Amino acid sequence: MKKRLLIYLLILSLYPCLVKANLAVSSFYVWFDAHAPKRAEVVRVTNNSNSQKSYRIELINFKQNIDGSYSNIEKPISGNPFAVPYISFSPHETTLAPGQTQTIRLVRKPMAAAADGEYVSHLLIRELPEKTAVKQQAGGGEFKIDIKALYGVTIPVIIDKGNLTSSAVITSVSNGGNSVWVTVKRSGNRSFWGNLIVKNGKKEIGRVNGFKIFMTTSERRIKIPLSEKFVSGGQVILEDARTNETISSKKL
Repeated sequence: MKKRLLIYLLILSLYPCLVKANLAVSSFYVWFDAHAPKRAEVVRVTNNSNSQKSYRIELINFKQNIDGSYSNIEKPISGNPFAVPYISFSPHETTLAPGQTQTIRLVRKPMAAAADGEYVSHLLIRELPEKTAVKQQAGGGEFKIDIKALYGVTIPVIIDKGNLTSSAVITSVSNGGNSVWVTVKRSGNRSFWGNLIVKNGKKEIGRVNGFKIFMTTSERRIKIPLSEKFVSGGQVILEDARTNETISSKKL
């Protein structure tokens, strides 16, 4: 006899690029300066679906991997303390009608006794499962399998304290024809935010904006789709996204 299964798929977007069908979040990240008087920020969440949805909101902690994916961690990695102890937020749960928006307010707690460094956690907004009646199909032992996609978004919450700097350099580039793989190595005592631009001569043929290398990893390997194939003279350019300054380049 087949057992009845009710399967929920949680789709996490690690950028607030908006899980297209159901959920939109207004901010790409939340950033606090521990020395600044401003202590509160807001994130806006909108239900883009055609039905009422409930969402749970929580702060979680990740380790970033070289491919940009994330793994949950329970203890902070050296040089990357969690922001969780220094952030309060509300609400922790909300129910939204179609098209309705909820404002989430985040407040930074006092940090006078905290060591200098970059404190990072992630705000997770995830859809909660609907209450669904489970019924066995008539006339036999088979059961229906229901599959429901649950959507979620995570965005980084960052607190900077002290004199923090970051930089990066392109260490390798490999040409895949319709795409380029670029490895970028980070240095410094804060996360690096960068833009990668691919050019054929003076013509731009590929770009990735606003990628992040957090303190939990020393490098990222990034795929850049191309609008056309490389010719002689092609190069990859790395910009610091905070300043738009070109800080590294590499020819193929």
